[in-house]
Amino acid sequence: MNSKLLDKHLDDYLKKIKINGEMEALIEREERKKFYNSFTKEKLLSIDIDDFYEYIGKLWAMIMWGNKKYRIDQLITDNGGFEKLKSKLVELIYGNNSIDSRWDDFKNNTKGFGPAMMSEILCHVYPNDCMLWNRTAESAYQSLEISDIPIRNYQMTGKKYVEMTEIAKEIQKRIIEKGYPNADLLFVDYFFWDQLRDVTSVVIVDKDKKNSVINNRSYNNEINK
Repeated sequence: MNSKLLDKHLDDYLKKIKINGEMEALIEREERKKFYNSFTKEKLLSIDIDDFYEYIGKLWAMIMWGNKKYRIDQLITDNGGFEKLKSKLVELIYGNNSIDSRWDDFKNNTKGFGPAMMSEILCHVYPNDCMLWNRTAESAYQSLEISDIPIRNYQMTGKKYVEMTEIAKEIQKRIIEKGYPNADLLFVDYFFWDQLRDVTSVVIVDKDKKNSVINNRSYNNEINK
């Protein structure tokens, strides 16, 4: 990671926050954490379909879907029904196994959920332990010259997710050192979005396809992944 480049972007971002106060996006972050942390394992298992629409529909990864209900109904159908899908989500979020094991189990046995959706839920529930991995984070890591990042959904295994999260924690630590003791990994995500979501002419070699991928812009979704 290019530490000098990181410090430059962090200083710009933190200066902006200091001048503008608590930005609307940071306030929204707190509201989202409160919403997802209002659920427990038992509550999530017991919610009805309307509450489930809200739970999934609030994800940033769902913004691209104009008809969110249709998309969520599709997820339910593709995963064996409402109760089965809830059980799978509960195991991902609240299971007893390690996060990398839970990640792989959910990813390999559930349809329609990519890394952005999976990590967003985990990050809202565990904002100090699980990062939000999406195309914004991918572009940010490229911009900070971080090597060996996954550029395809299938490359984001549980082991790789933990590895990427450890890097995000290093950035979180740097933010805390700069005077923001309450910064979590959602704070890191907002920093990525504000400062590093645009990457110009960054070329990554996709070893599996033996060609180059050029990323020019990144968003909180999973299109073209």
